Amino acid sequence: MCFRPTAAGKPMECPICGKKVPVIGGVVQKKCPFCKTEFTEDMFKKPDEDKEEK
Repeated sequence: MCFRPTAAGKPMECPICGKKVPVIGGVVQKKCPFCKTEFTEDMFKKPDEDKEEK
């Protein structure tokens, strides 16, 4: 049986252009192939995650 995290195959959405960016082979893209925006970890945080870190 193969174990694969649930988030490994889900495409992420670019916060700038809103297009779906595929996760290929479990590797998260560092740059949007459509608008060429470089991704940072802060771009994908939910607003409630900021409060938990403090």
